Amino acid sequence: MWATVEDVKRRWLLAEAIPATDDQIEGLIEEAEDTILGRFPDLPSRVPKPIPLRRVQKITVALVIETLKNPSGTRQANTTTGPFTDSVTYGGANPGAMILTNDQIKELSGSRTGAAFTVNTIPVGYPWR
Repeated sequence: MWATVEDVKRRWLLAEAIPATDDQIEGLIEEAEDTILGRFPDLPSRVPKPIPLRRVQKITVALVIETLKNPSGTRQANTTTGPFTDSVTYGGANPGAMILTNDQIKELSGSRTGAAFTVNTIPVGYPWR
């Protein structure tokens, strides 16, 4: 609906090849779109206005790539050879999972964040104002 296999390939930045076939990537795109629709069922009516299609594509592809980078959902991996140990810890609460981040939710909700402001509640005629 919003993203294609080519969108995922174009945004893949790791040195190694994508560890999936085009059909598998297509399936992950469908899962990512379903995840987004689960949170925002009215999103199709809000694309491309007020939510730009490019933003929805970006987030859809990000969900797919997050899964492709860590398909097994590994949290930490250690390798020991003799006296040497190599350790990798993957970030996020659920590495490799298709979960919208708070920032992505804000982007898709279309809500604007503004600066803080104050309101003066002291009456104009008050003696020390």
